[in-house]
Amino acid sequence: MKFLSQPYPLEQRASRKMLIAIAFGLFIFAFLYLFRPFGLHYMESDELTKASLHLGIICSALLAFNFLILPQIFTSLFDDVNWTIKKEILDILWNISTIFFINMFYVSFYLEYDFSTWKLLTCLFSTIAIVILPVSIYVLIKNMVLLKQNLRTAHVIAMGMHYKKRLTSTPDATLTIHAENKNEVFTILARDLLYITSSNDFIEIFYLEKGSVKIKQINATLKSARDDLRTFTAFYRCHREWIVNLDQVVSITGNAQGFRLILNHIETTIPISSNLNTEITNRLSK
Repeated sequence: MKFLSQPYPLEQRASRKMLIAIAFGLFIFAFLYLFRPFGLHYMESDELTKASLHLGIICSALLAFNFLILPQIFTSLFDDVNWTIKKEILDILWNISTIFFINMFYVSFYLEYDFSTWKLLTCLFSTIAIVILPVSIYVLIKNMVLLKQNLRTAHVIAMGMHYKKRLTSTPDATLTIHAENKNEVFTILARDLLYITSSNDFIEIFYLEKGSVKIKQINATLKSARDDLRTFTAFYRCHREWIVNLDQVVSITGNAQGFRLILNHIETTIPISSNLNTEITNRLSK
C-alpha cells in the first residue's frame, strides 16, 4: 500500500484548528440535544441542555488539545514535511477515539450509566469500523485533488521562471556560518552552498566541493545561519526548517502538500511553506 506513504498536507494554522474544534463542539451539542442518544431522552429539558453543553465543550477542549498541544509535545511525529496519508487517517481516528472515550466516561459519570470495559471497546471498534471507510475515501480524494492542482500550478510557475542568478557576478565571494559557541566557523564559496536544513540542535549544510555534494553539521540554529547569510539575496528561507540557494534552483514541482524546489546536483526536493507560495513565485520569476 504505497499510496498510504504519499505526502499529505498537515494543517498548521492555529486559528483554523481552533475553528474546527469549536465547530465540532457545536455539532456535538446540537446532535445530542436534538437526537438524545445514550439515554439522554430520559432527561428533563434543562438537564438535557446542560449535559449536551458539557459534552460539546469537552469535545472542543479535547480537539484543541489534540490539535495544538500534542504537536508541541511530539514535534517529530507531527512533522509537516513527513506527514502522509496514513498519518492523516490515523490522526482522524485518534481524534474520534479520544472523543468517544471522553463522552462515554462523562455519560457514565453524569447519568450513572454502567459501561463495562468490553462494551466500551466493542462500541469503539464498531465506531471505527463505520467511519474508517468514509474517512479514508475523503482523505484520498482530497489528496488527489491537491496533487493535481499543485502539479498543474507548479508547471505554470516552472515555465515562467526567469530567475536572475545573484552570485554569478561575484563568483569568488565567500560566506561564513558561525556555531552557537562562536568558536567553530564554516567558510565556503557562496555559490557552492546548496541548502541548509535543521536537525534537532544542529543544522546540516549541504554544499559542493570539487563537484561532489558534501554535508557539514554545525551546532547552530537556522535563524543564526540566516543572519550569517543576510548579505546574500540568493539565499532564501523557504520553510521553517530549510534555507535554499535560489541560484541552484532549476525547476519547481508539487505534491499534495504544496510546492517543492528542484536543485542542481541533488535528488532531494526542497519544501516550500504554503504561506510563501506567492512570494517564492515572485522571486523565481525575476
